[in-house]
Amino acid sequence: MGARARFADAAGVGWEVYRDAQSGADYFYNTETRESTWRDPRRAGARDPLTGARTLRSNLPYLAGLGLLFFGLVFAAVGARVRWLRRHRPGLLHPTEKKKVRRPKRPRASRGFTPGSRNRMSQDGKGGRSANS
Repeated sequence: MGARARFADAAGVGWEVYRDAQSGADYFYNTETRESTWRDPRRAGARDPLTGARTLRSNLPYLAGLGLLFFGLVFAAVGARVRWLRRHRPGLLHPTEKKKVRRPKRPRASRGFTPGSRNRMSQDGKGGRSANS
């Protein structure tokens, strides 16, 4: 029974893949150290938690650069939006006048109220009721 495949791992160590006759599963044989294992040595780095931490630590400057790039792009987009608002909608950024609160006017409940008689001046110009109005 010969090896099904041969490969070298990251350290350059030669490995051979064999199939177990009883279980039908593959196992791996190291030709230099003469050890065998059920785990695929090509995937050993993915299962090792220290390897993941080392990879993160080695990629940290790259990841920090990506973070700075992201925040720089966000800052540039906000700046462009503010410039656009200053040019096209200046009242949204810096309102020049206060908004007036408009409340609906209620008619007075008086006996002689007619809608057209409000704010009329009398003939004497005093605005009050007179005999001539």
